[in-house]
Amino acid sequence: MSREPSAVSAARLEATAAAMISEWNSIRAESIGAIANRMAIANFSFGALALMVAGLINKDHPSLVVGWVGILFIPTIAKCCVLMWLGEYQRSQRAGRGLVKAEVKINSELRQSAAVTWESELHSPNTHMGYPYVATIGALLATGWAAWIVGVQYNSHWLRGVLPWWQGDGLVWSIVAALVSIEAIFIVSIKKKWNTIRLGYR
Repeated sequence: MSREPSAVSAARLEATAAAMISEWNSIRAESIGAIANRMAIANFSFGALALMVAGLINKDHPSLVVGWVGILFIPTIAKCCVLMWLGEYQRSQRAGRGLVKAEVKINSELRQSAAVTWESELHSPNTHMGYPYVATIGALLATGWAAWIVGVQYNSHWLRGVLPWWQGDGLVWSIVAALVSIEAIFIVSIKKKWNTIRLGYR
């Protein structure tokens, strides 16, 4: 004897809802993983960069090579860390948008407007906190800036020993101008990318 239509519909609804909730849990795990990775990248990167800068500052006999390590190597590492962090931020935002879509599907299937709403509420206007992310990016970039300030001082000291003061100072200020331009371009590009990610997944 076949089951009643209402029983079949109820079983189908239950199976569909279970599948949707399983999908929601999977996406949620992806989001949590991205957030954990983002925190790990920020913590490890800042600690490693701070140690590099400390080593640079405590150098007993700074040389031209040490100066260029501070000017180029450490700031480049800081930028790479920011890009890795931003990649995990994009991953978490993408997962968050997937959760919103899953919640809409679940609520529609259950014919309830607020059965699952956590991520949807987080994606509502004026709930995205920007200052923790700005602070994280700023802290990573600041270690690079500290390194190139120290590196410029080392190279300035070295250049003044081999060039007339006016030539040495002119070269140092040219290096500073180039570094400031590079940092400004990077900050503008990161801000544009961050806004694209943040607004693109709403």
